[in-house]
Amino acid sequence: MALGNPALHKCIRLLIAEHAIITIIMILILIKDEISYPLTVLFKKSLAEGVVPEDWKRANVSPIYKKGNKNIAENYRPVSLTSQCSKLMESITRDAIVQYLEANQLLKDSQHGFRTG
Repeated sequence: MALGNPALHKCIRLLIAEHAIITIIMILILIKDEISYPLTVLFKKSLAEGVVPEDWKRANVSPIYKKGNKNIAENYRPVSLTSQCSKLMESITRDAIVQYLEANQLLKDSQHGFRTG
């Protein structure tokens, strides 16, 4: 699985485009070259040992108001704020697995969920 700079840069760009707050975006843009190698080492060690840091497993769940009466719990949806490191590792791992499955033609055409094209 590719855990080097290109894969991390791609995932950081996706986080910047899709999920991050503007302050985090600017920080990631400025430090992406500096954090790529340490994150690569952490990701490889985590995969080799089969252990994910506890902080990466924690999430802050916040209720987000949808519509209707604000006093009714059903009018809110939960939003889970998780570690950006875990999101990066998850994205890289998913991309590697999908690439392997597609390269080896292990997915049927009927298995189209979360696939490009």
